[in-house]
Amino acid sequence: MSAVLGVLVKEDMVLISRRKRRDGLGGEWELPGGKNEPGETNFDTLRRELKEEIGISVISARPLINVTKKLEEGLLSLDVFEVLNWSGFPEGKEGQETKWISKDAIFGYSFPLYNTSINIAITLPTLAFVTPPLLNGVDEYIEGILRIARSGVKLIQLRPHIADYNKIEQIAVRMDAQLRALGVILMLNGKVSYFNSSLFQGLHLSQSEAAKYTDRPISKSDLLSTSCHDVAELEHALRIGVDFVYLSPIKRTRTHPDRAPLGWSRLHEMVERSSVPVFALGGLSCLDVVSARQIGCQGIAVQSSLWHCEDRADYLREVDRSLPYLDYI
Repeated sequence: MSAVLGVLVKEDMVLISRRKRRDGLGGEWELPGGKNEPGETNFDTLRRELKEEIGISVISARPLINVTKKLEEGLLSLDVFEVLNWSGFPEGKEGQETKWISKDAIFGYSFPLYNTSINIAITLPTLAFVTPPLLNGVDEYIEGILRIARSGVKLIQLRPHIADYNKIEQIAVRMDAQLRALGVILMLNGKVSYFNSSLFQGLHLSQSEAAKYTDRPISKSDLLSTSCHDVAELEHALRIGVDFVYLSPIKRTRTHPDRAPLGWSRLHEMVERSSVPVFALGGLSCLDVVSARQIGCQGIAVQSSLWHCEDRADYLREVDRSLPYLDYI
């Protein structure tokens, strides 16, 4: 069974609707959409369902995520599109309640369980940045991270590669107010015992750290991610309840020249096995974002290509200029 859902975004607001009480999952909130009919493409289904449900004509849309869930009646494949342009005023045409909510508020609403990964994908950006090792002064390091945040990066994984956790915490404290004002999600790459939810919005576990756990080690109110290099590691990550993963390395890197890269074909196979958003990582630059999105990734994660870039704002603009190649019109 397959279905298509649409994510309507207006500034930082997303449209949700509420199932009527007499429906299955009655009273739950959902995204507009519905099941494919024979002979329809996913884009055809999206346009038909959104016209019937909320009265809009879809002009263009971009694939966001595919999620396959096991239900009592079998497998459900959900293809989710971000609806970029439409005509008409969205409103419940089948008697359902509709409302615009901020992306940050989406987890305060009751959705069917299979929506969890979709809602996370809605709140995550296309580009993630992993900080390089701290090799020089702390002031220079902090200013470099803040410059990247000011350029428009919204997800930063703090990974200074130092053992002094007090220094790591001091770095986070000094950046905290500015990053929050910029709407940046700051995640700590470290141990569970180091995680401070008042400073970090999430925790990233290395593969060796993730392997220590058999279930989710932090609250569901905070983001949890890990790195995976093969199917076994991905399956373990899903068992412990991560919110998203980094699959790496896609290309050979200078930091790990002896590690065989996954390549795009192997990455595609792993993305299809994942029920959570995926960031491709390892030797990538802004030029790779379309390739990653075409095979179902949330986006890409970068380090040196952005850290050493002279014009970081143009780097982000290049990402934005690339994304329309994915659009259905």
